[in-house]
Amino acid sequence: MTHHTPAERNLLGHYAGFSSRFLAFWIDIILVNVIILAGAGLLVAFGAIIPLPMLMDTFNRLLPGIGMSIQNFLGILSLSVISLLFYILYNLFFWALTGQTPGKALIGLRIVGVNGQRVHPLRGMLRLVGYFLGLISLGLGFLWILVSNRRQGWHDNLAGTYVIYTWAARPDERFLADEIANLRHNIPKIELED
Repeated sequence: MTHHTPAERNLLGHYAGFSSRFLAFWIDIILVNVIILAGAGLLVAFGAIIPLPMLMDTFNRLLPGIGMSIQNFLGILSLSVISLLFYILYNLFFWALTGQTPGKALIGLRIVGVNGQRVHPLRGMLRLVGYFLGLISLGLGFLWILVSNRRQGWHDNLAGTYVIYTWAARPDERFLADEIANLRHNIPKIELED
């Protein structure tokens, strides 16, 4: 049995892999959508008290059925724009503040610049542009994390960032067997009396 030094057994500061980054991304997407839906629900409840704008009433009178379609389209469009803006601000705020969105913090990841510095807003904007490029390339920019030695996607390369682990994860699968062996070795033997 080989014993590892703490540095060998620790992923703290190592480049984060695709699966942990993917999970953190989806946690953030779900959180952002919950916040947006809660806000939209409040707006709808508030809108039920305030009469609809006169423009929508005019459309409904002149073009029955179409006016409601225009209203629905404008509602969906405005919610989409607000959602996109909120997602951008959400990421920029947390990246600049701590280098971690809540999803990344939960998984134990942090975004840092190439010299370990915080992600300032310009670097964050470049990262978001890289997200867009990764999306329009059918995800190739994100899948690049799987083949990059430093686990960088296109967005990381464009912004000069890395995503690293912030907790003491263990990089190999032998850790459980090693821990069980250590427990067995450290348990005092109790002899039973006859």
